[in-house]
Amino acid sequence: MAKMQSELFYSSKSNEHETPQWLFRELDLEFNFTLDPCCTHENAKCEKHYTKKENGLEQDWSNEIVFMNPPYGRNIDRWMKKAYLESKKGATVVCLVYAKTDTIWWHDWAVKGKVRYIKGRLKFGSAKAPAPFGSAIVIFKEN
Repeated sequence: MAKMQSELFYSSKSNEHETPQWLFRELDLEFNFTLDPCCTHENAKCEKHYTKKENGLEQDWSNEIVFMNPPYGRNIDRWMKKAYLESKKGATVVCLVYAKTDTIWWHDWAVKGKVRYIKGRLKFGSAKAPAPFGSAIVIFKEN
């Protein structure tokens, strides 16, 4: 059963997985987000947001409080690098990522932030089953 859930999650036509609303609400109460840089118009969590078309990787986030649930795939390292670098320019960036502590991107970028591990496994979007991996919140903030 776990293998089937894993295969379904990873074989998804999209690597964009909608953030659970309860989790976003909890974090938004703490941070008061102003930007969602990698979403669709349908699942955007902030009024100001960027879709693939606007390419959040090429935008300036420096004066924003950012909630980022990056596409889970080969480019996650680019998103995490961008989050870290934008925090050095003044942004606060809160990232919802899978807790892949054995990966290069985790050691290059995630460890530079404050990491909060999420107990249990999240259900993303309209999924009936939880994700086949643990998740973490990584916070990049200059202070």
